[in-house]
Amino acid sequence: MCGLQIYFAFRSHDPGLMLMIGVAIVLEVYSLVKLESLSNEYDARVNYSQDAAHCGRCGYDLTGNTTGVCPECGWQLPKLPVKLQSPVWHVWWRDSSNIEYLERPERTFRSVTAAAIVSTIGIALTGALRLWGAMLALAAGAVFCWINVRRIGAYRKTLATKP
Repeated sequence: MCGLQIYFAFRSHDPGLMLMIGVAIVLEVYSLVKLESLSNEYDARVNYSQDAAHCGRCGYDLTGNTTGVCPECGWQLPKLPVKLQSPVWHVWWRDSSNIEYLERPERTFRSVTAAAIVSTIGIALTGALRLWGAMLALAAGAVFCWINVRRIGAYRKTLATKP
């Protein structure tokens, strides 16, 4: 997706469009980096859920530990049973059902909504400039984001109704 956006940004020779697509690319790269750091935390939570006698991050033996923090690496131990967020919750075409669990639903909702809004504004700008290829690339990203905004919104509603 980023490759298409870069291609159309430089092809247009329009500084405004190049700036807008640059902002979209920065948001996308930031999201990927953030997902990578979350995947490390996810791996630690998976390890801990499978073996609560050892730290999920460093493997330190936690026998007798009552502090809730690993004395070796300082990792905050999650409460058992450990709830795990699917690492591919956003891939709605693989799993069209509702989201089962999100670590930070409010933050995720804001991030995905911001990406959807930026993509939608980009569609309007590229349409006005008659850059159909760029508009198509941004439209694909916008559809992806707006579907996930709806899914996260539904998940947040289920949280609000739970006691």
